[in-house]
Amino acid sequence: MSQQAARYPHRTSAAPGHRRRRSPRLLLAAALLALPLSACAGQLTSAPNQATHEVTVKATALSAEQVTSMEADANTGPDVDFTTLPAHNSTITVLINWQKKYRKPVGTTLVSRNRSDGALKWAVTITPPGASLNALEVTEAPQQNVSDLMTSHTSGEIVISPDGRRVSLILTPHHGQLEERLAEQESYVVILDDPSAPPSSFATDQWLAGAGTDSLLLSPQPPSPYGLESNSGATTFTQVDTSGKVRATIKGVEAVHPGGWVTQVSDPAAVNASANLAAAGEKEKPASLNAALQGLTRQIVNVSTGSSVDVTGTIVEERGVPTGPGVVVGRTSTDASGETTSTPVFWLSSADDGHPHTENLEQFTSK
Repeated sequence: MSQQAARYPHRTSAAPGHRRRRSPRLLLAAALLALPLSACAGQLTSAPNQATHEVTVKATALSAEQVTSMEADANTGPDVDFTTLPAHNSTITVLINWQKKYRKPVGTTLVSRNRSDGALKWAVTITPPGASLNALEVTEAPQQNVSDLMTSHTSGEIVISPDGRRVSLILTPHHGQLEERLAEQESYVVILDDPSAPPSSFATDQWLAGAGTDSLLLSPQPPSPYGLESNSGATTFTQVDTSGKVRATIKGVEAVHPGGWVTQVSDPAAVNASANLAAAGEKEKPASLNAALQGLTRQIVNVSTGSSVDVTGTIVEERGVPTGPGVVVGRTSTDASGETTSTPVFWLSSADDGHPHTENLEQFTSK
């Protein structure tokens, strides 16, 4: 990774005008650590204030020998919700480092390996540790009350850019400061190739909903971890760069997928009307709404390249594809015996311009 590419991490913090009335769940969006990954190390110490102790966020690069030793250590184990994550031509393994005498997390280690031969690309240990659910069990942190959001691979504990060069972590709160710091949570950025460089920051009262290669997707409401299955309607997203500058407004987003993809609907009002009726327990829809839903189209959009593909009447499945994160688009059919088969039509990769791939579809066939 070049130094030029690593100089633009981001820090988000709660907007001062909104802190007093924000719910504890919304504060999760402001507890992010954004790391442009490279084989360097650095640290940033937060400025002390009236109610908190100093908190140092540190990233330490590891050698291949250190990784081998750590993986064999009984005090290191996988993050059960984020064991391995796909990235461009590589995979990222997430490990939790535990204190020897007590079941207490002391760090999170990320290990990147080549997809082709498993060779180590880089490894880094981050402290304080990431807010994995099994780590939060012993910290009494408020994040454990929103487990569905924390385990989302597009907006949860760990969010990785499609190219694998940036990762965002929600960190475990400092024990003993939960009461004082609940309304003051901010993110801290370690600039790995230049520890002396000042961090950039921007204020937001929105939720982190996903990430593109070099941008973030922000939502005015909590993102659903269940995607289309939640029937939560369509939302307008704001795409910003890592300094908070608005790049685009994306209307009618129905679902967010890892790798910088979103599903967009042609008639957000109809989708939201249907979701509202479902939430109210209404089974009957007006004829006009049924007509609007019948004419609804969907497309999947890559927020990094701007490419879009029609997916009306198909099923979009989040899958690791040969080149990294991506999606598989298919159709289902049921035979006379009642057996349902999913047939892939094409797959999309975050590693290229977003065009549909039809080669090697047999690897995605399932029943």
